[in-house]
Amino acid sequence: MKYRIAVPVRDGAPVFPFLECNEIAVVEVENGQFDSIQIEALDSKAPDELARHLKNLGAEILLCGGIPVDILNRINKSSVNLVTGLTGKTVDAVITAFLERFPISHTDGHTPAE
Repeated sequence: MKYRIAVPVRDGAPVFPFLECNEIAVVEVENGQFDSIQIEALDSKAPDELARHLKNLGAEILLCGGIPVDILNRINKSSVNLVTGLTGKTVDAVITAFLERFPISHTDGHTPAE
């Protein structure tokens, strides 16, 4: 099963809190493995536009730190699952921490976060 996971970044490095990002890294994970990172510019952090942008990128999970309530509420209403509390100096490190904490099942695709 494949999943697309989004991580907020600034100049290619993960940033927390969310409002510091100027890009979104999107990583495709399949059977607990990933190999490519797609970096997309983030033109707006308006809640509706952000949710639409994540959906257009095919993101199913957003990993981030602090996030404003209005954005949090919009993300919660979308089909994107929000996971907080992960950090790392690289996108690879953040994704690896997520996969170690919430292994994605090889059979049904569900994580404990869902």
